[in-house]
Amino acid sequence: MIAADLVEESAKPWIGMDSWPLEWPATLGRLLELMTEETLVIPGHGEIVDRTFVRTQRDEIAQIVETVRTLAGLGIPADRAAVEGAWPWEVDERIRNAVARGYDALSSG
Repeated sequence: MIAADLVEESAKPWIGMDSWPLEWPATLGRLLELMTEETLVIPGHGEIVDRTFVRTQRDEIAQIVETVRTLAGLGIPADRAAVEGAWPWEVDERIRNAVARGYDALSSG
């Protein structure tokens, strides 16, 4: 399968300001439903990966989304959320963007 930037192997997936992080885990879940244990995935960047890799990446992004939802629900301001959360990845622009995009989506939904 060709997953393009839905899956990235060479680094953690880029969560930019044009990303939809709240929907990303479900989209990866749908990809996993279409895969078998033998399916190989061509990511947007990096080496070809297997179903286990995609599942792990989905779980990490789901953890990011759950953390964003929890922090927003607790009333933690977006500008403090990146330092307040327990993230599966090092806090960098990806996490800050996930917070910003997530808070925006949660406040408009």
